[in-house]
Amino acid sequence: MHHHRILFDKYHSRYFGKVRMRRKEINKIVCDEGIKGTFAMVKFLKPNKVMIILQGRYVRRKAMIVKSFNGGMCDRPYSHCLVTRIKKYPSKVIHKDSAKKTAKKSRVKCFIKLVNYQHLMATRYTLDVDLKDVVTINALQTKNKKVATCKATKKRFEERFKTGKNR
Repeated sequence: MHHHRILFDKYHSRYFGKVRMRRKEINKIVCDEGIKGTFAMVKFLKPNKVMIILQGRYVRRKAMIVKSFNGGMCDRPYSHCLVTRIKKYPSKVIHKDSAKKTAKKSRVKCFIKLVNYQHLMATRYTLDVDLKDVVTINALQTKNKKVATCKATKKRFEERFKTGKNR
């Protein structure tokens, strides 16, 4: 086999694809070894925790957990969480900018989404913006509710930015 194709051969020892095991395979290994049940997960994905998104359109972007669903729900049987993130960050403001231009550069755009735990990576940071009363699971039911929730979240993020605590 040609030397640059080695990493793509899944039977080669240096192949790094398909690393993640399925939950059924893990349970089978655990049961075969005589240990009953599944692995107990530590609940470290708490509200206001900053995460990095690993899959999808917003890959490598930071998001904040609003609410986590450890056991899953009827329509989503896997563990997931409701996250919100800044879609468009505020631009740099310089001294000679007018008040109108400063207001325009200080704008923030955000979104709300349900994300699987496997598509998130935890960071050590938390954000002190309280969004529990604004962002709920019911906000994702219709487009109008989602837009209204995004606007309310946007206001909270802009207030947080204007206080200057992030510097």
